[in-house]
Amino acid sequence: MQNIFIILFIILFSCAPAYTFYCQSEPIGRWDSKEKVLKHCGKPLSTGHKTITHEGKRIYVETWTYNCGESDFIYEVSFYDNAVIKEEPNGRGSGSSQCKPN
Repeated sequence: MQNIFIILFIILFSCAPAYTFYCQSEPIGRWDSKEKVLKHCGKPLSTGHKTITHEGKRIYVETWTYNCGESDFIYEVSFYDNAVIKEEPNGRGSGSSQCKPN
């Protein structure tokens, strides 16, 4: 019986979305659109393009960078086909946050 609870616990939490960061109190994560990111995070600090390996394939992505302030990180958001496929910290933030409400 205990094993059933452990299995259910693992399934429940492995299916939950793992959001890396929030903008304006809104979670930003995989499959979110560019429009949602712009709406909640505003204009990125910088943009660029690069090739990454995603699910075993090399793909060309657009990247947006957001500085979430001195008590948080700088996040790089990678878009493919107009949707977030990856978001990850890219160093410590500094100054005021782009990610929190003003």
